[in-house]
Amino acid sequence: MDLYDEPDREGLFDGDIGDVPAEARYALTRLLRDRYVSDEDPGKYRMSTYSLILQHREDVTRTLNNLCLTLNLNEKYKVAWASTAPFDGDMPGVVLKRGLVQKRDVTILLVTLRIAAQNAELDGREHWYIDRSEIEDAFVTVAPYADEGDANLVRKRIESAINECMTFGYMQQTHAAENRYRILPIVPCIMTLERAQELIAELKDRIKD
Repeated sequence: MDLYDEPDREGLFDGDIGDVPAEARYALTRLLRDRYVSDEDPGKYRMSTYSLILQHREDVTRTLNNLCLTLNLNEKYKVAWASTAPFDGDMPGVVLKRGLVQKRDVTILLVTLRIAAQNAELDGREHWYIDRSEIEDAFVTVAPYADEGDANLVRKRIESAINECMTFGYMQQTHAAENRYRILPIVPCIMTLERAQELIAELKDRIKD
């Protein structure tokens, strides 16, 4: 029998005074450790981690709030993540969670993924995919360094952005094709279509200047 499944256990370890159920603690540790969790995550307790969070939403929210964090849920795409709570003044203590979006090249790729996801949704596709060639075309079109003339530099920056986005969990390489990627459901949660279009316009204006 799994340790967490013992019905009469008073604590999970010696000296344990926590009052949050084991399933909720598991979901909490995933929210603290990972950038996000989704319904595709099989989890540990015969249901997805996302489902565990919904089932123990009050315990999860309260515990996160005690750590100056908030619970974010997108029920359309079934994705959850923790973020630093908004404060009017200075943040007390240590910041436990950083923003999901990182440097410029990653943002450019994230915008590209968001537009591709939107097009796939409009076509009625349940899963969203993008090819390496589409990513390269997007960078050449909107990237601030598109006119640098160094094709090797552009390729290296694209490769670096792809690797970072896969590490962050925004996309994953498909098994069927080396240069084809699946766009993961966190993308529309952290990059709205409106913001993506604004960023594209800003980047194109920067090229004109």
